[in-house]
Amino acid sequence: MSGRHPGPRGPDDEATAGPPPALDEALARAVEGAEEGFDLEEEEADAGPYQRAGRAERKLVSTLTSVLKVSRLHRLDNVVLSEVLAEFTAALGQHLARRRQVIVLVGENRVFVNGAAIKGKRQGHSWVQDFVEFLARFGLGGLGFRGAWTPEQVRAWLEATLAVQARDPQGRLEELCRLVPGAIHPPAELDLYGPEDAARLVASADDAHLTTSQKAVFYFARLLALVEGSHVAVRAGRSPDFHVRHVRTTLMKTIENLQSSVFQSRLLALTALPVDPREPYAGEGVRVGLLAAAALRLLGLSRGTIADVTFAALYHNLGRALVPPAPRLDGEGEEEEVAAQAVVAGVAAGLRGRGYGEAGLLRVIVAQEHRRAELRLGAAGLRAPHVHSDLVGAVAALVRAEQGTPWSPPRSPRAALAALAAPGAPWDPEVARLLRDLLGALPRGSWVRLRDGSVACVIDGGARRGGLPIARRVAGPGGAPDGRRTVLELDPADVAGDVDPQAVTPAWRRGVLA
Repeated sequence: MSGRHPGPRGPDDEATAGPPPALDEALARAVEGAEEGFDLEEEEADAGPYQRAGRAERKLVSTLTSVLKVSRLHRLDNVVLSEVLAEFTAALGQHLARRRQVIVLVGENRVFVNGAAIKGKRQGHSWVQDFVEFLARFGLGGLGFRGAWTPEQVRAWLEATLAVQARDPQGRLEELCRLVPGAIHPPAELDLYGPEDAARLVASADDAHLTTSQKAVFYFARLLALVEGSHVAVRAGRSPDFHVRHVRTTLMKTIENLQSSVFQSRLLALTALPVDPREPYAGEGVRVGLLAAAALRLLGLSRGTIADVTFAALYHNLGRALVPPAPRLDGEGEEEEVAAQAVVAGVAAGLRGRGYGEAGLLRVIVAQEHRRAELRLGAAGLRAPHVHSDLVGAVAALVRAEQGTPWSPPRSPRAALAALAAPGAPWDPEVARLLRDLLGALPRGSWVRLRDGSVACVIDGGARRGGLPIARRVAGPGGAPDGRRTVLELDPADVAGDVDPQAVTPAWRRGVLA
């Protein structure tokens, strides 16, 4: 994390503020070095916008393809078929032991196993094409396996396919739908998907099995993993964008789901969780990005604009992967020279990355400008920060205040939000007001003591509910833990004060908000 919210400064502070030494020269060198580029081997190897299948998924589909091919060449009691049947049912059983169902779909020259993609060869023929062609011959777009399967149950399904007499794919599909239910018996179950159903499932394969609340956790975790991967890549001298298409896909789905109040409430609650100390700056970037996305959606901006700004916010701290903060000797903030080095490193990484469209340019701008207001660099004759840089910088200051820094303990979300809007704060008052409209007067993650002596944690600031927050009670009036963690609607008048965040262990915070 690149700093803390400094609070009001005096006239002397502003008069002496200026750009860090040699910042312009360092930025010029970063631009020149950008022409050299990074190693893009991983980027090219992972060019698809889908989660890639592992060995287990590939083995499942390859053995299924072998079963289908061999059944066309030999009798169903043949020794060769028995061997491949045993291999397939073993692979299927391993998958069904972990998940309630296994859905195998085809689309876009790929086979998807529960959303994980297996890509066919661009040239020549492969078993992926064999599987795709088999399903197409029967008018199928996919298969869904549930329950417990034995070689005998698979043989019964193969007998049904061999009994089909229709000549066109649609007729074969209709005939299969009549024959399969009578051929397969519980606990084995088989679902047949037509091409249209398969296409719809492929488009939502990542989250088809999740509830709205679970989707928020899923997208939060996925973005966190992707941004952490970018920080690791930068430290290894590679492009930060080797997963850029995954980031873009996840961002767009996250923005679409922000329309749901349940999804947004859970997503914002997750941003209050403590960051992983192993990758704190990636964790801060995800929290800043998601808060910025929700704030921009409140303004009614287009999905494309929100996605561009969120992309920039996710990577606003990319330079911290190479230059960690160094506290000043007086314990009041960070060495400005180190902060400048982090800015340069972030700009250089952004320039060398692939990015996408205007979002890539915006990322470079935000990486350079997001702390300018906080450091009072505008007084040195530089133009005012870009409006999106100002937003990202303010949200970053809020997150740093909540999470704490090496020189400043964490504040409660309510205190952090109040500091952002305090007189003399460097941020535009309209930005602070926007965040208050988003989070409410009692933001998510606030720990409060009620007038009856009980302690509760706010899980929804109530900004979309007339200002009435939702909280989970952790301890009763006598201090005894509330084992039921009762959910209640808070009247702001019942709040006696904040609980010091340092008195709340991370385990408690995760248990209440997760």
